[in-house]
Amino acid sequence: MAGFLLANLFLAGVFVVLSAMMGDNASKVVEVPAELTAQAINHAPVLSRMFAGLGVTPTPDLLGILHLLGLLLLFWLVWGLVFYHVTRNDESEAFIQRAARWLLRGSILELLVAVPSHIIVRQRGDCCAPFATFWGIVTGLSVMLLSFGPGVLFLFAARMRRRQSRTART
Repeated sequence: MAGFLLANLFLAGVFVVLSAMMGDNASKVVEVPAELTAQAINHAPVLSRMFAGLGVTPTPDLLGILHLLGLLLLFWLVWGLVFYHVTRNDESEAFIQRAARWLLRGSILELLVAVPSHIIVRQRGDCCAPFATFWGIVTGLSVMLLSFGPGVLFLFAARMRRRQSRTART
């Protein structure tokens, strides 16, 4: 779950930075591959029949959404492998505390990038870029709240265990 949330933060962060740099053209990162995929599907009869059999018309908009989901899945896989490599020898409590810490730090970093980017794109008067930066801010705040809640619970539980061990010794 931590890998999925970090993948969302990373994807939102990529689009926040692209929106600040490219404005409304930031969506070209997804639109251009979607259009190329639509052309490839139209030129490949097997793929055209497959989509027709599903009852779906492979429009660039649909393919753009699929490409965006593909990016999310790719980032999820990468973050999942990072978490596996870093925490494979950790106890379950240590893993949860580390995951909550990474999520909190990632969401803070996301907000440190998203808020100034949002101010930049709002000043320029872009059409769609403010939505991308808003998405980054909402993602950062959501993950922060999700990681902060359990993080506080685990800190409280660790403190209670330390207090109980001190009272048991006396």
